[in-house]
Amino acid sequence: MDAYSSNSARESYSGSAPVVIAGDGQAAIARASRTVEAAGFRVGATVMIEQAAERIALQASTSALWIELERDGGHSMDQLLRQVNAHTDDGRYAAIVAT
Repeated sequence: MDAYSSNSARESYSGSAPVVIAGDGQAAIARASRTVEAAGFRVGATVMIEQAAERIALQASTSALWIELERDGGHSMDQLLRQVNAHTDDGRYAAIVAT
């Protein structure tokens, strides 16, 4: 049997839940990812605004949702912000919305 190293010493899943990042473009997602990682948090997923609601439903646990916006996202953004508002009110996770 062959064994392969996975560099598991680099990743620790015993700490806090990861941060999910949603953005309205690749530059926005990259900017948010750099900020989250620089703060010492683990990025659990990165998605476009249009897929964020579905991804949040699939995520078993998240410490925060970071939404990075470069422009008005119209209906998709409004719908996501309403959902996130309800979830944060329920204490499911924290949310950051950056522009």
